[in-house]
Amino acid sequence: MTLLLVACQSPTFHVAEGTASTTGEQTSGIAGEGGGSGTQTTTGGGGTGVVANHCSNDVKDDDETDIDCGGGTCVDCVDGLACDSDDDCWNRGCVDGRCVTPSCVDGRMNWEESDVDCGGSCERCGTDEHCNENAQCASNVCTARTCDEPSCSDGKKNGSEADVDCGEACGTPCPLQAACASDADCESEVCLNDVCSTEACDNGNTDAGEADSDCGGSDCPACDDGSDCQMDTDCASGVCSQGTCQAASCSDGTRNQNESDVDCGGPCGPCPDLSACTQASDCASRACADFICQRPTCSDPVRNGSETGINCGGPGCPQCGVGSACNVDGDCLTNACSEGTCTEQSGG
Repeated sequence: MTLLLVACQSPTFHVAEGTASTTGEQTSGIAGEGGGSGTQTTTGGGGTGVVANHCSNDVKDDDETDIDCGGGTCVDCVDGLACDSDDDCWNRGCVDGRCVTPSCVDGRMNWEESDVDCGGSCERCGTDEHCNENAQCASNVCTARTCDEPSCSDGKKNGSEADVDCGEACGTPCPLQAACASDADCESEVCLNDVCSTEACDNGNTDAGEADSDCGGSDCPACDDGSDCQMDTDCASGVCSQGTCQAASCSDGTRNQNESDVDCGGPCGPCPDLSACTQASDCASRACADFICQRPTCSDPVRNGSETGINCGGPGCPQCGVGSACNVDGDCLTNACSEGTCTEQSGG
């Protein structure tokens, strides 16, 4: 009997390499169809795997915690199915007898988190919490897999700094064009529109070097829409066309108006995989981890891709348990989809 291997990050099959006579243990994945008594042997391209017969008979039996999953021999259970311990669940999260979807408030380190409920798609981690890269830390500095405390010498804008390692909080004033919150943050002692500027940028004239009155150029804040400009950097929108600053849009080829990436995220449509993001809603996959839109998988905490339920259903993920959404019978462990929901099998 042939075992259908389903392309899904988790659960997956691990089949030992070797010839047709080599056997391996099924540690996770989707069980094949039931066979005769004893064990069911299934053959794959790289070897064979042994699947306990009770793990593929559409019945909760033996040591299973739900139909054909959990226990010591069957595949891990997907979200919403019954469990006795974390080890019964693909995401190692068993709460009140059910496998739960990972979240940023579950008190567990799961999915893309680098520490409990922080990093990955959750908020950044605090000082001394674990990290794998700078983006997982509130300080934006990860050293030896630990988030550092913000400092005025780490090359990052963090803590109460106005800009990178400068501002009143650091005792080092910021140069022209740096971000500021008050005049005290700036070397020039002039903060206009949250940018360190000069007194000439506040005199109501178009002085040398300015693109329009008190804006543009190398010293002054960027100009508003409709102002004169010479280059894109003169404009707050980042778009200068025919000598005039243009209004930001979702089709101007520029990252502006709080977009997470160029012309997507924020006020625009969701971004494709691997684009920059700040929150899940910025991504078509609805999965943002470490500020990058992730590809849909069968092991992220949202329903995306071709899934019918969270991490189940569709052509690429494990079948769903009773109560999950479905499109066809094959989306369900019970092979029974009624009015868009997986149900118990009817009849004998």
